[in-house]
Amino acid sequence: MLGTSFTAQATVLDFEGLTSLNTTGIHLGHQGYGGFFWNGGWYLYNDTTYSPPAVSGNYGLGCFYCSYLSRIPSLSSTPFDFNGVWIGQWYYNAPSAIQILGYDASSNIIGDTGWINIFSEPRYIAANFQDVTSLLFRHTGGLFFTMDDFTFSEAQASHPVPEPGTISLVEAGLFSIFYWKRKTSKIKV
Repeated sequence: MLGTSFTAQATVLDFEGLTSLNTTGIHLGHQGYGGFFWNGGWYLYNDTTYSPPAVSGNYGLGCFYCSYLSRIPSLSSTPFDFNGVWIGQWYYNAPSAIQILGYDASSNIIGDTGWINIFSEPRYIAANFQDVTSLLFRHTGGLFFTMDDFTFSEAQASHPVPEPGTISLVEAGLFSIFYWKRKTSKIKV
């Protein structure tokens, strides 16, 4: 019982639930898809004429007219753990590298992937940021890139895991109480 810990369940936004229409270029806008506030540069995309953004399913997101600094803040200040995302170059005016920064509720940087080269074939960028409230996608060498399988989970801070030292102290305390009770009961007999 003392060794029990809680593991956050990862959520993968694959963008398949945004529409049942077989169309391209649907503007995501400021919709709250997946509990996030998406800026105006993100578009739902499934055109296979060019490099497909989808890693799973038929849809992905394209960042087609977003600025060099595209921000995806959460709808509330509730922190989340950002695991990672699949990123690929768009066929035209694509960036050569991407950097993802994670911010806390006070706008302090608490996670940074560093600059990662990207290619037309989507590549998974692992972030493993904890307790972030917003993300910033920076890119260099071009403007247009694609995204799929945005993976996050509930912040671990909401389910603290006992530290091994704490568990050892509790176990030692219980053992001491058990030993003391046993010793005092033998004296009375």
